[in-house]
Amino acid sequence: MARLPPELQAHFLTPRHARAPVGADGLGRGVNPACGDALEFGVWLADGRVRDLAWAGRGCAAALACASLAAERVRGLALADARGFDLARAVQELGGLGPTQQHAVQLVTRAIAEALSKATDSCQS
Repeated sequence: MARLPPELQAHFLTPRHARAPVGADGLGRGVNPACGDALEFGVWLADGRVRDLAWAGRGCAAALACASLAAERVRGLALADARGFDLARAVQELGGLGPTQQHAVQLVTRAIAEALSKATDSCQS
């Protein structure tokens, strides 16, 4: 099993913003049937910003660490900045993931993008 860099290990051991995203403005799901990872992100918007972000699910250490890191970094951003957040770059700056762990970045990125899109749609309706 590939090891996580220290800061990502800390996110895995003490996940940030991990709770059921009940009542979110938008929900996004990321599922990898090949490995069983399944995460759900919820986004709450206010005044053009990500007021709150929560996630729940199951997955490998890399997926859970990436979910926590992304939640911590995206929460509070302006909507445009949240849409442009580059999780792959953030992970790389912390030491990166092994080749068999790269799916975690894509899984989390897709789920957050879906949640942001749905939140934007619901707030404009």
